[in-house]
Amino acid sequence: MIDLEILVVFIFSSTILTLMPGPDILYLISQSVLYGKKRGFLISLGLVTGLLFHTLIVAFGLASIIKIYPNIIFVIKILGSIYIAYLGFISIRESYIISSNIESYTREGYGGFLKGLIMNLLNPKVSLFFLAVFPGFLFSQSLSVQFQFMILGCIFFIQALIVFIIVTILSSFYFKSLKKSFILRKLILKLQGIILIIISVFIFLV
Repeated sequence: MIDLEILVVFIFSSTILTLMPGPDILYLISQSVLYGKKRGFLISLGLVTGLLFHTLIVAFGLASIIKIYPNIIFVIKILGSIYIAYLGFISIRESYIISSNIESYTREGYGGFLKGLIMNLLNPKVSLFFLAVFPGFLFSQSLSVQFQFMILGCIFFIQALIVFIIVTILSSFYFKSLKKSFILRKLILKLQGIILIIISVFIFLV
């Protein structure tokens, strides 16, 4: 017997979580504004693909891995912090060398999947969140816990992809107007870089 009410509450809760300000969604918004929806779609796909890896890790023994390697979460957190800081410095660097060639923006709009994937994979808080929250949303007494974790992970994947696509489309409306506004594009790149570096420091210290 499947408790649909629990699944509905999980969908609502996970959607709220996805919309909360964080490095993933802030990076997605800024990249969609700067480079268009194609870049945003690929970053979105990379981010949600990372969620599937986190789901597999949680479903098949994250607690055991932490017990064997207690420092692994700290190491991943440091790597994630360094990577986000790297993206921040790259953004600031791009603000100084940004091209005046409008066509180059179109070509740049195809990148992003790998960045989104790495950003998500190097965020151990996703796996820890799944490990802490999923047990409270088990919806069946007949299905195995691992299988239910997989279903919850797939639901989280679907809602996150929908949210990211909507955010990308809304953000990309500003892309055309920014094509000719090089000063504003430089400002956004610098602001994005500063925010990412601040977030990386926060992740490192927490």
